[in-house]
Amino acid sequence: MLYKLSAIEKTRLQRAIRAALSVPFIAGVEGYVWESIFLYMEGLPLPTPHSTKRKKWLFDAVDTKTRNGWSLKAVQKSPDAPSCELVIQRADIPKKKKALGFPKLTLKSPTEELGHAILAHWNTKIEDDMKKQGVDHPRVAVLLKSSNHQHYALLEQDLHRFAPDKLS
Repeated sequence: MLYKLSAIEKTRLQRAIRAALSVPFIAGVEGYVWESIFLYMEGLPLPTPHSTKRKKWLFDAVDTKTRNGWSLKAVQKSPDAPSCELVIQRADIPKKKKALGFPKLTLKSPTEELGHAILAHWNTKIEDDMKKQGVDHPRVAVLLKSSNHQHYALLEQDLHRFAPDKLS
């Protein structure tokens, strides 16, 4: 499912991006800056970077009331490019082969077996982090940015788990 911003969220997003870009030493909207903007847009409390230890969990923002969790990404995209790619989770599957249920896996294993191991890793990561972070509704929110920082778009949708027979 795709989600649309409310009028308040849209205003907050525009206001926060303008504010961030008006600070001369902020080079762009990404990383902690993007996470802070998103939290502000959603009306969620901002983390204190000095006292809140960052973790490598999937969900960068969690609304404890609605139990929505978002993996946040920011991608610079040329208007000429018909698509873009981003990394949500790196998967060192040879290192985790036993835990994933593929004890004989190597980088030279058949493509189908490597794909199944990647999907096992992905689905496990989503499920584990949903439990750890109290998320019932996993989502991804991607801020698409033009190279000149003049145009922004936000894509927010459900974060999917995939069955091996659904992908090729």
